[in-house]
Amino acid sequence: MKTSKKAKYPTLQVVEGVREGKKVKQRTIAHLGVIKNQQDLQRLKNLADKLI
Repeated sequence: MKTSKKAKYPTLQVVEGVREGKKVKQRTIAHLGVIKNQQDLQRLKNLADKLI
């Protein structure tokens, strides 16, 4: 799981590590949604746990 904080509200994504040559990059598997409060964060983390 990865949170992004660049936008107005952070988002939660499920990512995987992918090797490209000598570098390892992250590829987004699923975008789970926007985190506006602590309740959203917990709800999205529970969803991510079910997906993994």
